[in-house]
Amino acid sequence: MSRFEPNPQHGIANKRECHFMESQLLSTSKDLIVFLDAFPSEQLQHSEETQIAVACVICLPPNKPRFLRQYKDVAPRKRTRVAKKLSKQFRKNDPWVASIIITAKQSKWRELGLAALDSIPSGYIRKVKRGAIKIGKNTLGKNVAEAMGLYALTMVYSGLWVSQYAREMDRTNIVYMLDKLPSNSAGAMELLKIISHSSNLHDMWKQTLGLDLTFQTGNLERVEDKNKHINPFLLKTIDLVGKVFPFLKRIKLGKKWSGNDYPAACVADWMAQSFFAANSPNEWLHLGQGRRDSHRKAIANLWFTLREHSEMRSKIISLDSIIPN
Repeated sequence: MSRFEPNPQHGIANKRECHFMESQLLSTSKDLIVFLDAFPSEQLQHSEETQIAVACVICLPPNKPRFLRQYKDVAPRKRTRVAKKLSKQFRKNDPWVASIIITAKQSKWRELGLAALDSIPSGYIRKVKRGAIKIGKNTLGKNVAEAMGLYALTMVYSGLWVSQYAREMDRTNIVYMLDKLPSNSAGAMELLKIISHSSNLHDMWKQTLGLDLTFQTGNLERVEDKNKHINPFLLKTIDLVGKVFPFLKRIKLGKKWSGNDYPAACVADWMAQSFFAANSPNEWLHLGQGRRDSHRKAIANLWFTLREHSEMRSKIISLDSIIPN
């Protein structure tokens, strides 16, 4: 994580680099990585009464479980089986998982997010047509701007809970890791930094920042493992043979993941899905064709398993009663 650029004035930094080596994510020296994912979506395109849940997940080690894929990428007939397998892994602490859920109706996310955007002093951002925002040369659509408001709110309201784990684990740097953003990631991450630094949310960070911790953000677009553990002689052999059989060069490159497909990111995806299935059962059943209540219960059981295993490792914060400053 050395390529992060800390901001000593605010303690919250932004990482423009989006491609990570797996060794960075597995580092245990100072960084505590928190993976974020929202369900049904961080983009506020649902009915105003829809509950949107954001899962903040600590997954140790973050490269497990290897079998897991994004919920949408698992065949519907296999999802119940995968959910049961993941529940079993949670009980075995392989991986060790803790999760806080920040939840609110879409109308409340929008209200709080717009209040944060409106509190940013002039000169940082410029509002243009149809709710879009311009930052320097970057123009962000309304949906992306609202999504960054949602993630900024998630970070500030989960900060104290995450900080407790950081202190227990002797970590000094907390990295909130977003999964792959749909478009204009550089502009979106810049807006996220501005909201955290310069809006009405910044005062809410003061208590958390007083704990001598730094907070950073990352956009996990891609993860690579270049297999440094492979014998150097074997790597040299692959180089030579690869001149004749080019496909063998892929062995040397090792495994690559899209950010969304990295195991810890998949755990966050399933936890957000599971919480929604547990707490908004009727809405969950109507989100896709062929959904049955037996399937919903299996998915929801992931959240209940974590709650039963250790209430200290699962927490819910509802923003529905929050009044914007």
